[in-house]
Amino acid sequence: MNNLSSTEKLNNLIAVLEVKQRMEYAELKDQFEVTIESMKPESIVSNVLSAFMSPSPSVKTGLAGTLLGLTTELISNKLINGKSNNLFKKLAGFGIQYIANKFSVKK
Repeated sequence: MNNLSSTEKLNNLIAVLEVKQRMEYAELKDQFEVTIESMKPESIVSNVLSAFMSPSPSVKTGLAGTLLGLTTELISNKLINGKSNNLFKKLAGFGIQYIANKFSVKK
């Protein structure tokens, strides 16, 4: 009698776990489809454009900081290094880029 009741309990627990597994699989499948949809190029472009058009100042500040960093890197690279293979000039250029990037991140 005791074995039969243990077997029934075990079968009930197995059934509950199988239902839970099916539900989790369905959720995982739905999340996978959402992830695939968000990784499509048109979705990425749409999200970037909507974030850029939003009135949020943090997005515009981040964009301005990125543009400032890229501009200072380009200018310092062209002015200091040019087409030179001189190690000292390259190190000076890297130093100026580092300082400019630290300055632009603080702003």
